[in-house]
Amino acid sequence: MFRPLPLLLMCLFSLLALPLRAQNPQMQLECTGGQKIHGLEDRWSPWSSCPAGYQVTGLQRIDLTGDHKIPILHVNDFQCTDQGCRAWCIGSACTVEARCCRLKTVEPLPLPQQERAPQQPNIGTESIP
Repeated sequence: MFRPLPLLLMCLFSLLALPLRAQNPQMQLECTGGQKIHGLEDRWSPWSSCPAGYQVTGLQRIDLTGDHKIPILHVNDFQCTDQGCRAWCIGSACTVEARCCRLKTVEPLPLPQQERAPQQPNIGTESIP
């Protein structure tokens, strides 16, 4: 069964991060894949967790590793929590990988130094000999 809500939530999180960058240019969203987990068929896979300092934002990848000619292969369900992500794959083992993100402080780029215009003498303020 297709579940549009988790996909919608992942897209919404990505869109919410854009204004954050615009409001604070020193912050940047940095994402990576979590631990690749191999789950057995017809049961929950272990949890794919994120590296230290990252938060689970959704699924990065589910790969059904069985024979793709078999028509019953499919992902029955998946879950993502603060603990990580896992999937229930039917008819095949699968590989699960969580999507993990964090806010990273970015050093501001130095502004280019503008060339100084030569100073003009102040007319009328010079002493006359």
